[in-house]
Amino acid sequence: MAYSGTKIETWNRSTPRDGLLLDSEFSQLYDDIENYISGNSGAEPPYTLKELADGTVTFAGAKTFSSKITGSISGDCDGNAGTVTGGVYTSGNQTIAGVKTFSSTIVGSIDSIKETGEAAGTVRKRIIEIGDWNMSTLTNVNIPHGLTLSKIIAVNILIRDDSGNLYPLTHQTSAAEYDLSNGWYQIGATYVLMFIRSSGWFGAYGYSSTSYNRGWITIEYVD
Repeated sequence: MAYSGTKIETWNRSTPRDGLLLDSEFSQLYDDIENYISGNSGAEPPYTLKELADGTVTFAGAKTFSSKITGSISGDCDGNAGTVTGGVYTSGNQTIAGVKTFSSTIVGSIDSIKETGEAAGTVRKRIIEIGDWNMSTLTNVNIPHGLTLSKIIAVNILIRDDSGNLYPLTHQTSAAEYDLSNGWYQIGATYVLMFIRSSGWFGAYGYSSTSYNRGWITIEYVD
């Protein structure tokens, strides 16, 4: 587009500021922003392209960019995770793609892990107190688990002695007993069935207190 004095007048300026804006520069600048700016530019003529590229410029009002801004932006930026690429909401549901690495501890609770792929499912945990079990008089107890048997994928059982020390139910006490556990368990459709050897570790050493939680059963299952 050719230079036009009429276009200059739309800025209410008859002569550009000396040394700041040449006629050729203004003509090019006007062509670039012809359909985006109207009215009076203010107390001074518009900035040259060189000033916009190299200098510090303050803009008032909202600015909309139709393409990406290349480089870094300093200062406060308003927006939300929905309008910022890679943004993360502080509340509510959100799907985030890619591998995420955290350099610090995650504070809070995670009640499930969603798997994807052929064996997709949500892995959850249920922790059940065993409750009373005098192991010196009872060699087995059954605890209801309240789950669908086919969804259970892992079980861990910890036994607590009368002093609060913890041992796995399958605890082995000596090299001679590597092939013989002091306890074992079975998962049924309704119960976790737990057994101990009456002459073994649990039947003989400090596992007789009552009104006392004997330990915990931790079950992992898939929804």
